[in-house]
Amino acid sequence: MKYIQNVYILALAAMMMTGCKDSALKREEHHHEHNNGIQMTAYNGGMELFAEITPMVVAEEVTLTAHCTHLDTFKPVTEGRAVATIDVAGHKTVLKKDTPDRSGVYQFVFTPQQEGSVTVSLEIKHQRGSARFLLDSLSVFKDRHDAHEDAEHRAVHHANAVAFPKEMSWESDFSTMPVRRTDMGGIIHTVAQIQPSQGDEITVSAKVGGMATLVSNTLTEGSYIGAGQPICRIDASATADNNLRVQYAQASAEYNRAKSEYERLQSLERDRLVTTSQLSDAKGKYESAEAIYNNLRKNFSSGSQSVTVPRGGFIKEILFKNGEFVTAGQSLLTITQNRSLRLVAHVQPRYFDQLKHVIGANIRLRHSDNVHTLESLGGRMVSYSRQISVDNPLIAVTFEINNVGAFLPGSFVEMFIKTSSSGNVIVVPAEAVLEDMGNYFVYVQITPELFEKRQVNIGETDGKDIEITDGLKGDERIVARGSILIKLQQSNGAVDPHAGHNH
Repeated sequence: MKYIQNVYILALAAMMMTGCKDSALKREEHHHEHNNGIQMTAYNGGMELFAEITPMVVAEEVTLTAHCTHLDTFKPVTEGRAVATIDVAGHKTVLKKDTPDRSGVYQFVFTPQQEGSVTVSLEIKHQRGSARFLLDSLSVFKDRHDAHEDAEHRAVHHANAVAFPKEMSWESDFSTMPVRRTDMGGIIHTVAQIQPSQGDEITVSAKVGGMATLVSNTLTEGSYIGAGQPICRIDASATADNNLRVQYAQASAEYNRAKSEYERLQSLERDRLVTTSQLSDAKGKYESAEAIYNNLRKNFSSGSQSVTVPRGGFIKEILFKNGEFVTAGQSLLTITQNRSLRLVAHVQPRYFDQLKHVIGANIRLRHSDNVHTLESLGGRMVSYSRQISVDNPLIAVTFEINNVGAFLPGSFVEMFIKTSSSGNVIVVPAEAVLEDMGNYFVYVQITPELFEKRQVNIGETDGKDIEITDGLKGDERIVARGSILIKLQQSNGAVDPHAGHNH
């Protein structure tokens, strides 16, 4: 009895294994057929076309799925008329769609009635323009096996590739671009401090000594102040020495005395009772006393000075406290117009010979990934120092730029100073390169939904682009933005490249 029971258990296990094997074979066969479509990519009219065509067999339904992407935004085409013309051995079929079947996707279904070579012409017309694509080197087969063999032969296989469906890339900050060749030149990587330009900043000083009082509590650092606007009053009447009221009274008395004496001598001069020298001396004293008196009467008649700004700008720094005693000539506040700034970088002496060949620079804010070019800021290199010392062993290099509002005087920025050309090299955007354990990688496009992780060697960088010395060819296309998304997708495991598509 026990023997029969064991035989039954073994037979049941064998049946289950056979069933699992058959199920696995069916899944494998289904997966093979699911991925056995022909994939083609084309670029034209500012648009990317990624087309998938099921194997074409005479008298069997064929599905053409077109994924259309705007290259300037890498977002799907959401409106527009599509016309597909299928030419099978001279027999044409025209299919039209007034709108996409779903965002970014046009789907056409046709049934070829004869075998032969196939050319597919697809034209997309939308509000922003139009694009025309030609897909050729296709064939319709009599036998289904031959059609699938042809599709399998066209399939691209990469062991180190990751799938990233169009639906995912459309919803992400993602883009691809062709590998570029450009003149990178030499790069001096350094840090620079932002400083106000010399002619962009003024200092307002006290003309007399006394107690300084702000005219408004709203005057703070960073606030704007117009030309001629008063900032404070300096009361010099309360001090024992250098009392402004006393000075004004003395000036008034001296002015009246000098005036009377000059007028008296003028009347005597008509009778030739004074000499020309005496009259000239009296005139000089009168004019001097008048100038002193008018200056004090105009600005200090009340015993205080009203301090105004000569031109408008932003208050950079208030150099006194409200109610503080200030002396004549003391700086009261600094005003800057913030229209132009200086970037002062310090580089090592080994770069001295290269500084005469500077052709530009890129500037990156330390709290941002945005990179500005010197040209876009209307900037230029002003000068660089020709000597160093023990106290300052670095070479100071000064640039001048227009303030675009993102630069804060006193803060630091990262600078990539460009020197003369070093030849035509392959470059990619800096954000396209990923580092992993000291090695560098980019994702190379196989199809718009399949990307190969490729190790590369890097050279110079100017903050925006990185030179690739090995690992890329000039005719390849790489992921420009969104490399980290591909990496995360790869770490999560392989994904069916057809995920989200309708077949």
